[in-house]
Parts: sequence; C-alpha cells; structure tokens
Amino acid sequence: ASGRPGGAGLGLALARRIVVLHGGALALEDRPGGGTVARLALPRGGSVSEGSTPEPAGGPAGASEPVA
Repeated sequence: ASGRPGGAGLGLALARRIVVLHGGALALEDRPGGGTVARLALPRGGSVSEGSTPEPAGGPAGASEPVA
C-alpha cells in the first residue's frame, strides 16, 4: 500500500470471498477518530459444513489483537 487513495477497491471483496470459501468470516469496524479494526475467524481444522459458523480462535469473547 502506497498510502495513496485509489484503485479498483477489489482487495477487500476478494479477501472476504476467499475467507468465506474457507469457512471463515471477515469483518471490519471503523473506530471513532480514525483507524479500523479487522476481525478474522477461521475454522481450526478439518472441514466446515456449508452454513455453519466458525468459532473465533482463542481468547475471551471480543478480544482481539492488532494486525499490522
């Protein structure tokens, strides 16, 4: 990322589609005053049946770690 706005805006759509195809979920949340929190949940292993909801990995509910 060059820090310049622009582009086709396809990166997030493609990332979300790939995550969903692997049985996961991807969500973004804007923070007041700037910044964005990205949350990614993927199944721990094995296969995920269609329509199931993966459990977030580790930590208490709502816990997150920043991603650089």
